[in-house]
Amino acid sequence: DVGLARMVVYADPKAGERFTLEMSPAGRLFRYGLLELGEGRRLLLQELHPTRRLIELIHGARELEPAIAELAHLIAQPHMHHLVLSPEVEAQLHAVAAQAQRHPPGQSSVIVVHGAPGSGRRSLLETVAAKLELACLIVDCAQLPKDPTAAANVCRALVRELLLADAMLVLHDADGVAGEL
Repeated sequence: DVGLARMVVYADPKAGERFTLEMSPAGRLFRYGLLELGEGRRLLLQELHPTRRLIELIHGARELEPAIAELAHLIAQPHMHHLVLSPEVEAQLHAVAAQAQRHPPGQSSVIVVHGAPGSGRRSLLETVAAKLELACLIVDCAQLPKDPTAAANVCRALVRELLLADAMLVLHDADGVAGEL
């Protein structure tokens, strides 16, 4: 029971409010598919169930959820030490990484990289992720569902995986998707 857990565990009113918000159906644990409500729809005296994904994470699973793995792959810690950059590009890379680090929590930077196939766009983004000490989640936009409801569900799952992996999102072939919207 959420109400009882709040009273027993959280004497601090602010922590209790945050707990109540997170445990509500609008909270992140439900939104990202880590908890589910039991049979009824009331929250007081309602059973909460951890999802399969939460249990996998608790037991140390580091791979992506299978539905997400079909359209994305995770590079846990990009190792781009072999990449040779000119001093100008290295300076720009440091500037981009510094700007990304200045954003407050909950906000993010958007880096748009364009160039001919094989020009090193993805390697550059993996290098930025390595400089920021982030994993890199690379999504093949051509594999995203066309149905709006399915796309919304996939996007929620992608956000969850990004947060859980502490990763930077790289959208591969995003320009192809933009033309379809």
